[in-house]
Amino acid sequence: MTLKQDLLQTLRDQPVWEIREAQVDIFLHERLIDDAIKTVEG
Repeated sequence: MTLKQDLLQTLRDQPVWEIREAQVDIFLHERLIDDAIKTVEG
């Protein structure tokens, strides 16, 4: 994996409420719509 992929996977694995808005912003910026939706639903 690349560093970028590692960092995105770390974001997916972090269920911390305080950073969810940042997670969604990052996922949307990277065009990872499904991950953004899972973050909001989860």
